[in-house]
Amino acid sequence: MSKITIYPEEPCLIPVKYSSNPLTVYNKNYSDIEQVLMCLKTNVNDDEDKYLVKYLKDEFGSDTGEVLIDEQNNTFTMNKLETDTVPVSKSGYSMYIGVKVSNLTKYLWLRVDKDSRIIVEPDGIKI
Repeated sequence: MSKITIYPEEPCLIPVKYSSNPLTVYNKNYSDIEQVLMCLKTNVNDDEDKYLVKYLKDEFGSDTGEVLIDEQNNTFTMNKLETDTVPVSKSGYSMYIGVKVSNLTKYLWLRVDKDSRIIVEPDGIKI
C-alpha cells in the first residue's frame, strides 16, 4: 500500500499486501489466526475505534466480511462500506493491523509501511 485516496462515504476495499507471510517472524501461520482488526488512525495513540475499525470475526466467531485475508498473496483487506463514514483528512490516516493468534493473549501488531497513507477527500458528487 502506498497512497490511497478515498471519499468519506465511499464503499471500497483497502488492501495491505506483504511480500511474504507477516506471521512467520512470530512462528505463526494463517491457520493460527483467531481474530484480525484493521483500523485507521492519525497517530499511534488513537483508540482503535476512533475513526474506523473492522474485524475478521464477530462476537460469535463468524466471519464478518469486514476483513478479508488472501493467504496466497499475503494480503489483508479492509472492506469499507458506504455506511462507514471517515472524516476528511488531507494529511491522511495510517492503517493499523492487529492479529490475535492461538496461544497468545495480546494482539500482534503487523507493521504497515510508514509512508503509506489513506487520504480522505470531500466527495464531489452530493446526490
